[in-house]
Amino acid sequence: AGQLTIWDRHVPCLVSGNESEYFRMAKKIGLSMQKHAHKQKYINENGPAESYQKQVKWSDMKALIELYERSSDMYIQRTEVMDGVRALRNENWSKEDCNDSRGKRAVHFSHLSVTVGKQAYRGSIHRATIARQFLNRFHEICDYTPVAD
Repeated sequence: AGQLTIWDRHVPCLVSGNESEYFRMAKKIGLSMQKHAHKQKYINENGPAESYQKQVKWSDMKALIELYERSSDMYIQRTEVMDGVRALRNENWSKEDCNDSRGKRAVHFSHLSVTVGKQAYRGSIHRATIARQFLNRFHEICDYTPVAD
């Protein structure tokens, strides 16, 4: 027990594990980032000036995908986080919408979800306020039952 678990497939918005697992995966993610930084440097120094690869973007999420594709037992992938786009698609969360949250441990209010959701006019800088308002409405409307292992 204690193996690193990413609750939203490869999106590190909700992660659990013991201390040694965090250090193990941090090292692997760091090595992946380092490898891609060297690749980026080589492309920048040797590629054509107009190369579309001049800006190869790498992130912790891309590193997690790469590591999982290399070995699916690298960490545990779960799908127990609700996408914030689904949560924010309506101005008012209704009783019918509650089913979308069944079996979910959290909602990921990503930059994208706040940008494209019905609260987009507020801007992503207000993500915490948007999340708090959603959760207040959710608790008013839905029969909340905590997920337990």
